[in-house]
Amino acid sequence: MDYRKLFSPRRLRTGLRGRFLDARDTWRHLKDEQAYFKARFPSAFRRYRYLASRGFSAREIRLWGLMNPGLGRRALEQYVSKREMLKVQARHSPVGHAALLEDKAVFYRYCHELGLPIPGTVAFLSRDLVRFPDSLEPLSSEDMANALYREEGRELILKPANGVYGAGIRRLRVVEGWLQEGERILDLGDLLAELKGQTCYVLQRRLENHPSIAGWTGLETVQTVRIATAMPASPGSSPTLISASWRSVATNVDNDNFNYGDTGNLRARLDLLSGRILRVVRASPSGIGLEEVENHPNTGSQLVGRTLPHWEETRRLALAAAQAFYPIRLIGWDVAITPQGPVLIEGNYWFDPDNAWGELRSQLDNALKH
Repeated sequence: MDYRKLFSPRRLRTGLRGRFLDARDTWRHLKDEQAYFKARFPSAFRRYRYLASRGFSAREIRLWGLMNPGLGRRALEQYVSKREMLKVQARHSPVGHAALLEDKAVFYRYCHELGLPIPGTVAFLSRDLVRFPDSLEPLSSEDMANALYREEGRELILKPANGVYGAGIRRLRVVEGWLQEGERILDLGDLLAELKGQTCYVLQRRLENHPSIAGWTGLETVQTVRIATAMPASPGSSPTLISASWRSVATNVDNDNFNYGDTGNLRARLDLLSGRILRVVRASPSGIGLEEVENHPNTGSQLVGRTLPHWEETRRLALAAAQAFYPIRLIGWDVAITPQGPVLIEGNYWFDPDNAWGELRSQLDNALKH
């Protein structure tokens, strides 16, 4: 994968018109944030130019509130742009190994062989081929029909193996060997015909939240913990945890992705040793910066001070997985905490910098130098 392709949606803008649109958007964001923070234009312009020179996109500057004059130069140094983070990830881990994490079909097979807990995988699907997760042989229609009958009454999740930000996820229920999606009833042929060509999909059993998490939020959406781990350069060394954030949803949406605050979902900072929630934030209603949250918006339940269940097992799982995927040194894990314990949803070679707490630079430096 060419990591430069991930820098910014604006990479698609080319030519004179593209440069004009970029300049127009930059000017609009600059003026909006200058007015919001009541800053003088010359100082706001210098700050915006400085942040852009460090690779921050207009979207990042807006989300993290980096135009806030209250953030001095030393505080700004702690923030890491997506552009810089991608370079760090490519510099410290062999890009040729990225498919072990970024291709979910490969990732789940690898985890299965290592005995790492993953969601129950029913099959790998593409428009022309169906396979069981423990076999490379294509399945017949009869084999797959029998497999679906064994999942009778279950809810399943279908997701593209190369998907990002929760895009393309579908929820299905098995009813008498048929697949129900909302009000629609499909057979396997219908489903395969709707898949994108040249794309592999993973069909898995849908997980449930631990009862504690379900009680705090009152929502069914599986809400995961993003744990960033780092491995030293030498093989056989012990991994460390860089950061941990619980990602909670405000409504019953399809996934808990934060996605630059656009989803309205919450992000909770966790104490690495205890799993206790220290702070909770979400995107500000103004669209600029983050706002603190004490209680869950759906239930009113107090969040700050709660401790996530099964935390010690969750920590151990992330550290064991980090060691198993060496020589990839930086990984962002998504872990679901279920009634039975933690389960690896996915690992990310390319993961977004977690700037919500304003300490990422120190966290990365401390983790990588050891």
